[in-house]
Amino acid sequence: MSTHKSFVATAPGVYGETTSPTPKPGTGEVLVRVEYTALIPFDVEVAENNFLGPSAYPYVPGFTVVGTIAQLGEGVAEFKVGDRVAGYPIPRYGSTAKGAQEYAVLPAHAVGKVPEGIAPDDVATIPDNFVCAWWTLTEHLKLPLPSSNVASDASFLVYGASSSTGQFAVQLLAHARFPRIIAVSSRAHHGLLKSLGATQTVDYHDADWPAQVGKVDYALDIISTEASLRGVAQTVTGTSKVAILLPVKLGREKLVADKNEAGAGSKLVFELPAEKNTFPEGLKLEYVRTFEWDENEELKAHLMTKTFPKLLASGAIKPTPKKVIDTPNSLDARVKAGFDILRSNGASGLKVILKV
Repeated sequence: MSTHKSFVATAPGVYGETTSPTPKPGTGEVLVRVEYTALIPFDVEVAENNFLGPSAYPYVPGFTVVGTIAQLGEGVAEFKVGDRVAGYPIPRYGSTAKGAQEYAVLPAHAVGKVPEGIAPDDVATIPDNFVCAWWTLTEHLKLPLPSSNVASDASFLVYGASSSTGQFAVQLLAHARFPRIIAVSSRAHHGLLKSLGATQTVDYHDADWPAQVGKVDYALDIISTEASLRGVAQTVTGTSKVAILLPVKLGREKLVADKNEAGAGSKLVFELPAEKNTFPEGLKLEYVRTFEWDENEELKAHLMTKTFPKLLASGAIKPTPKKVIDTPNSLDARVKAGFDILRSNGASGLKVILKV
């Protein structure tokens, strides 16, 4: 049996490099020789803080896969062995699909070809957050991308716009020629966000930032802490459309809790409790579960296989700034270094990319 190196968490806080059996692709699947992956806060929450409970283990981190196709499963006609591809492995596909290992097997609909001339570590910044942004804008906020088809004075607020998902939301809205795109982030990222298409930038450190924004038609909160949601609530009316990226973080303002903070009055929830909800009465909040994206048959048929390569090749979407961990030591050391960066909030405005 063939084997490969992988990084696996077997219980909360118990993780490291190991050797795993290399799977064979089934019908409609592809086996990818992984070159790069991306680590996200969710990886730390599961590997260290037991976010999904005991059923999540064994858990392999890495929510993007960039590499070359090593083997095709039965019925896969749109790819060939040797194609460079990028993919988005959601938890439902299992740990064999994840990125922090030398080989990963994914459904063919979850990968797309990488256009020539784009570096693989740049591509690794894209799939998960691109899908999240597209899914949120189309499924939850009902914007008919790639056009927007909204009123000429329509306004869209992106809170956490310098996050990777925020950057793709801004890019997709700009590509759709959305009239007013308000990006809320720290001032250090305003230049980048304007270059991506934001028409107004606001610093969330300003106590009066909601007043600077005024009322908006659409709002997306990517950070989803109590403080961010209170601020966003001040910018919307009862007829606005609002999406909240899950999970909601109660009792903390950091995206990742360290081991000591995770259980001390801090918790992650999938719905804003009524006593914490300061949004206008009657406003329906859209809770974004990106891991459900391929339950939409239309998106499953085109989003990664067709739309992603087309937008990337045309320049409509661009890779985000990144922190690459490619030190010539072990996979174990590189993943743990990535966890340290995420845990310390050391990647503000950057995607943490790991050379596998």
